[in-house]
This record gives sequence, structure tokens and C-alpha cells, in this order.
Amino acid sequence: MSGELLNAIGAASAIFLASAGSAYASAHSGRFALNAHRNLGLKSLVFIVISGVLAIYGLIIGVLLVRKFEGDEPISDSEGCRYLAAGLLVGFACLSSGIGMGIFLQPPRHHGPLPPSFSPPPAFTDTTGNGEEDATDNGGINEPLLSVMRSPPPPPPTIDAKGFVTMILVFIFLEAIGLYGLVAALFAIGK
Repeated sequence: MSGELLNAIGAASAIFLASAGSAYASAHSGRFALNAHRNLGLKSLVFIVISGVLAIYGLIIGVLLVRKFEGDEPISDSEGCRYLAAGLLVGFACLSSGIGMGIFLQPPRHHGPLPPSFSPPPAFTDTTGNGEEDATDNGGINEPLLSVMRSPPPPPPTIDAKGFVTMILVFIFLEAIGLYGLVAALFAIGK
């Protein structure tokens, strides 16, 4: 493979993967902001801004790699491999950071016992009269079996000042994963 191709793949992967991580985190941050805007007001938008910074990290490396095409001498294969590694480094770091942010903002799932309104469906009964159970009889149930186990959506989060500061600190540490990827990619580019 040529060094120019590896450089281009590195630039594209840096932008694509970092933007994917940013989009995932921004989607969950937006949903959180919609649910928490009554309690937090404009503070709930902080998480969207922090999520958007991940895409900027990928853009920085992508632009630096594209600028490598402006030189008069061609990019060697070893330089191309180094530039590809730099793009993948920042891209995957920002992707993992964004996934961590998104998982952190998801509402807790209900893992307790089944709700009291749950009752198992009646057993299949013999409707043919020949001692065999009729597999087509669903016991009068007109909905899928798993739909009875759905729990209601969680209530909007109530966050006090101390909880908000804790959330910001967790987000900063999750953002640091992408920042570490950016720093390592800058070192890989700079040789």
C-alpha cells in the first residue's frame, strides 16, 4: 500500500470514529437534557457540549493528516503506517469515550422482581380431543408474551447540586480518554 493511501485512511478514520463517539454521547446527552431541564435548566446542556468536543479531537488529527499531502516529497510507507495509527488511535479513543458517556447517561434498568400485575399465561389445553395439545391455541392471549414484562419508563432524574458536580466530574474523566488519544496521536504524527 502507498503511504498516501494509508494517510488518507488515517485521516478519514480519525474523523469518522471520533464523530461516531461524539454522536452517540450527544444523543444520550440530548435525551438526558430533555428529561432534566426542569431540574437543571441550562446546566443540562453542559453534557452535550462536552460530548461535542470528541468530534473536534478527530477533526484536529484529520486536518493535520490531510496537510501532510501538501509536501513536495511523497509520504513513505512507514510514515503512512504511522499516520494511519495516529488516526485510528484518536478515533477509537474518542469512540470509546463517547460510548462510555452514553452508557453513563442511560437511565437505570429495572432488574428487580416482576411487577405484581404479571401473571403467567395459561397452559396450552387439549382442544382437539385426541390427547394432543394444540400448539396454535394461545390461551386467549392476543399480545406477545414478552410485552407483559415491560416496565414503565423511569421518572425524570432529580439531581441536586452535589449530584450535578459528580456527574460533571465523571464526564470530565470520560472525556479524558479521548484527550489521551489526541495527545498520543499528536506524538505519533510528530515522530
